[in-house]
Amino acid sequence: MKARIIRRTMTAMTAAAVLATSAAWSAFAYDTDDTVNAFTFTDSGITASTDEGGYKIDGTDLTINASGTYVVTGECVEGRITVKKGTTGVVLILDSLTLTSSTTAPISVNKTAEATIVLKGESTITDAEDPANEESTDTEIADAFEGAAIKVKSGASFTITGDGTLNADGSSCKNGIKGAATSTITIGADKSDNFTLNANAANTGIAADGELIINGGNINVISANDGIKSAPDDDDTESKGTLTITGGTINVTSGDDGIKGQNAATITGGTITVDAADDGIKSDYTLTIGTHGSEDGPVITVKNSCEGIEGATVDLYSGSADITSSDDGINAANSDLTDYDFEINIAGGTWYINAGGDGLDSNGNINVSGGYTEVFGSSQGDNAALDYGDNGNGLYVTGGTVVGIGMSQMAIVPTSGTYLQFGPSGMGMGGVMPGQQGGMPGQQGGMPGQQGQQTTSGSVSLSAGDKIEIKDPSGNTLYSTSAVRSADSIVYASSDLDSDKTYTLFVNGTSVASASVSEGSGSTSSQPGQPGGTQPGGGESELPIIPVTTRTPGDADNNGTVNINDVLLIQQYIAGWSVSINTRNADVNGDMLININDVLLIQQSIAGWGVTLK
Repeated sequence: MKARIIRRTMTAMTAAAVLATSAAWSAFAYDTDDTVNAFTFTDSGITASTDEGGYKIDGTDLTINASGTYVVTGECVEGRITVKKGTTGVVLILDSLTLTSSTTAPISVNKTAEATIVLKGESTITDAEDPANEESTDTEIADAFEGAAIKVKSGASFTITGDGTLNADGSSCKNGIKGAATSTITIGADKSDNFTLNANAANTGIAADGELIINGGNINVISANDGIKSAPDDDDTESKGTLTITGGTINVTSGDDGIKGQNAATITGGTITVDAADDGIKSDYTLTIGTHGSEDGPVITVKNSCEGIEGATVDLYSGSADITSSDDGINAANSDLTDYDFEINIAGGTWYINAGGDGLDSNGNINVSGGYTEVFGSSQGDNAALDYGDNGNGLYVTGGTVVGIGMSQMAIVPTSGTYLQFGPSGMGMGGVMPGQQGGMPGQQGGMPGQQGQQTTSGSVSLSAGDKIEIKDPSGNTLYSTSAVRSADSIVYASSDLDSDKTYTLFVNGTSVASASVSEGSGSTSSQPGQPGGTQPGGGESELPIIPVTTRTPGDADNNGTVNINDVLLIQQYIAGWSVSINTRNADVNGDMLININDVLLIQQSIAGWGVTLK
């Protein structure tokens, strides 16, 4: 017995020496009384170099059933490591291990178990299961299917740390690393972790139904579906579905969403690069980037995406993002939610958006109290650089700087705050009267003039590559950039603007327009999102006057109330939409034409202007 005790102590000391090479190991307590075993995998079996108990070997299957530290090395084409259900305090040191399994996950952390993997050298764990097994009519085969190189089962906790490399390969089956219901997966003990994790997957690279936490390490994900996500199954009502990223260098290339925390995603640190076929970074509910009041934050690059950053609520506090998207750049939306206060809140940080659709797009308010946000919207007139929702929402700028560059048909200016506007805006968000540009009001139409009179001269016509500068009367440059695509509208909002000054827009060194400072009134009256259009001859359309029993001018839907719905119906009718309106009531000025002037009169009447409806 005495000799056994000595051997255990010596083994523990040896393991401690091995672990000393891992900077992250200090985050875990190490007890020299813990059991330490060392194993070598081969194709024919597993060799245990010590016999300290706490495990079971069955051919090439190793089961850990007690707390302790276990060093594993070798190579095996059909082997697996299982941490038994309910077993806690397990440390697996993977020392250049190559392990493959075609029947189940090569590494499994069973229900309610706890395990930490410490990486030393380069290890490759490959799930070679047949993906068809998941839907097999043979229940034994279907039940055995794990679909991941590393599977963390319900209620289990799993952590990766160390200074080696782990290749989690699910590229021929399903997932790289997968956590089941209420599981917690932690990648990196802290920000100082310098291991490398490569996850390749036919489905998702790294996923957890419960919690997914990334604190450090170099993480590279290539996946045919989502890259990194935390999202419960549809029938899972217990899992948190949350994602937290505090550090690490993360690169994701995905065939669907890049990074997703379904119920909440919080990113306060790290260097993150995403190339996604669908959304870059997403949450169905709250997406938070940075820390409120901090100068530090993540550095994010969304190289490709449909929508760059999306959440029902998007809070941007610190850090930076460079976003390229084919549709919206930053979007506050979720079509599955009703009666939700969608918001984009920008309190700090630096945000650059190059969007093929709307740049900043909120189905509710956009609130800017700090930071710097530069937005290029689509060169198509049916999208805007800045876009907020209907029903009394607005763009409120109380601090920081926001620049929106795009097309005039849908352009808006701030609801509150000081701003410069070069070029025309869309309907109602500045002082420009719709129809002057020969086009229909767009999605963000509202009541003209409520936001303050536009005071600008000259015109804007930008092409990709043009140098853009805004200068004060002394020639000092307030803003400078290069256009990424065609545009004819620039809105620059900042609390630093001097209301006594007139600013000049230069394009390629030539003065093209000037503008004095305007200020939003703080009120909104945006119309629900409906596309605009153009009509020949200034937007007029000759229509017959249809006799009706009663006539309430402007009540296009004849429901007894003149409101914003009537404006929408008339807009849609002029645009050629198949809608039903009371054409006599829609001709509110009685000139036998239903055109933009009728829309304006109704808007002005609702706004309380002294107008006459005939």
